[in-house]
Amino acid sequence: MHGQYEDECISTCTAIANVPAAQLPIGSDGFCAGDASESIFTLYEVKLGQIGQENATCNLWSGNFIVDKARYSAGQVVQPQGTFSYCKPGLYDVVFIVVSRMETFAGSATFPDGSGKIARTTARFSSDVGTYTDLSTWLETSTGHSNNNLPYVRPAIGWNNVYKKLAETPSDQDLSGTNPATMYFDWAKNLVLHPVSTLLPGWYCEDNASEFCERILGDGRIEMRATMNVDGFFFPAGGLRVTERLQPSWNISYFGLNSVAERGLRFLWRNDGGTMKYLGANPGESGIEVTVSTVDVLGSP
Repeated sequence: MHGQYEDECISTCTAIANVPAAQLPIGSDGFCAGDASESIFTLYEVKLGQIGQENATCNLWSGNFIVDKARYSAGQVVQPQGTFSYCKPGLYDVVFIVVSRMETFAGSATFPDGSGKIARTTARFSSDVGTYTDLSTWLETSTGHSNNNLPYVRPAIGWNNVYKKLAETPSDQDLSGTNPATMYFDWAKNLVLHPVSTLLPGWYCEDNASEFCERILGDGRIEMRATMNVDGFFFPAGGLRVTERLQPSWNISYFGLNSVAERGLRFLWRNDGGTMKYLGANPGESGIEVTVSTVDVLGSP
């Protein structure tokens, strides 16, 4: 979720650890994928609309569905309970999904240097606060961790993804003898690093286009808006045609977690003078695929 769909080919930390040529050179920063033991957010609404319109025109589903991504196997289909509504006849080619701003996550990763050491999520910076507009109150831009009042970090201003710090200073400590701690990640804090769209006021859009956009709602929620062309969202060819007989339906499935290729967490690293150190972690890509289809509500003729 949250604009991660284009990153399906991110290397795993384990894979990098086994290929010396792929490892970070001295003085550089980078991230790789680890294993999530917990990755939880709440799904509230699924809505439909049309390209060219900013807001949804059909409230397809509402509920309070707790999604724990780490519980599902790759490709597993989930049909959450909730309340379905009917949509007016017409052509729909945009899906809107409302989810919680906050995601809890936990997990681990192999040091990507061949040492065999393990990094894990930790308790030190696990909590979070609701504010996000003033970056100076929560974000440190550095590779040295100089302010322990700021729980999020990015290595440089050009980075548009933030990470929760794992220790008060970048660390090479082996955490294989500990359990991963549950941490909180606020996706609103990641969104405000992107410019507001000039096409859809109030929305943050990838590449300033309108194919995939997100906006922050005032009740601890984020709304995503994706056209039928976005990876991870599947419509019938040409859009979803709704008639009096055919009404929309949807389900979600998972392409990544608990599969051979690790997914679910991202760990941020720095090669500090030849010593690999972890800087932070975030929930990474969601692994969610949303399929929108129709059902014959009147039965066979």
